[in-house]
Amino acid sequence: MRDSVEIKEWVKRFNTIHPKYDPQALFRDWAECFALSISNSITPPHSPLWEKREKRYLEIVQRYDQKDVQAFPELCAWLTMAFNSDPFDDYLGRIYMEIFGGNKGLGQCFTPIDICEACAEMTVQPKDGEVKTIADECSGGGAMLIASCGVYHKAKGDYQRWLKITA
Repeated sequence: MRDSVEIKEWVKRFNTIHPKYDPQALFRDWAECFALSISNSITPPHSPLWEKREKRYLEIVQRYDQKDVQAFPELCAWLTMAFNSDPFDDYLGRIYMEIFGGNKGLGQCFTPIDICEACAEMTVQPKDGEVKTIADECSGGGAMLIASCGVYHKAKGDYQRWLKITA
């Protein structure tokens, strides 16, 4: 089982952001800002698409006090370093469950990555020269897909070459 101490530290930092903000809106805004910054890092600067994303980013961060906004890049940096150390863990799912515990009313429950890995090891059988197609119509946060990529990575190395994923 993976150590959840780092997840708890991320959540602890997240929770230092002023409590006047709705936690779900804060998490959604943080995740959107992270996605926008990643997308703009590979988009030509000042192109129409870059400008649209930059405008959206600024709309979001203007909702928060400056000192609270400073937590956003710290949380992004932590997540980036975590993915660099283990790209086949479901950090966002684990963080979300740690903060919110899912939503029983919606039937929302994130499958732990360890269970996803066990399922992937039983069902995804890498074969030489074969591209495997995986379709997950109920992918949610994508933990089963992350685990499948991890299984292929262990068996063949370059999972991006050997997997076709539809989610």
